[in-house]
Amino acid sequence: MMKKGLSPLVATVLIVAFTISTAMIIMNWYRSFSLETSERIGNQTSQKIDCSYGAISFRNVCVNGNNLTGIIENTGNIELRDIEINVVYKNGTTLVYNSTQLGLEDALLVGNRKYFNIEIGEKSEIALAVVKTNCPKVDDEIDGNSLIDC
Repeated sequence: MMKKGLSPLVATVLIVAFTISTAMIIMNWYRSFSLETSERIGNQTSQKIDCSYGAISFRNVCVNGNNLTGIIENTGNIELRDIEINVVYKNGTTLVYNSTQLGLEDALLVGNRKYFNIEIGEKSEIALAVVKTNCPKVDDEIDGNSLIDC
């Protein structure tokens, strides 16, 4: 008895159908991947452009006992969010005060100031105090050696 295989026409149709379906799957994946990537890049670019107009400053900072007091001022042209003060100690540890702890429930609007009074411990142990924001590179710092008593 003689066995029969697929005819060349059926084999060609199956190969073409497989190739088309594989190409459609790859095209759909590529389309969604490229849309997500371009949206992510657009958001990052937009944030970087916006943040280029940001600036923040420490004002009138001094030590009162074991507390660091002063003013944080938005000196830029955009509102700033997620403001935190990082106190870096000479032993390498860092104490972080977030927006809520600083009493900043919302954004710090352009030109606005916020008074702060945070516990830091011994002034001689402070290496650095840094105020940070939601914008990378929009920060200000005070060297521990330049801290003065109130």
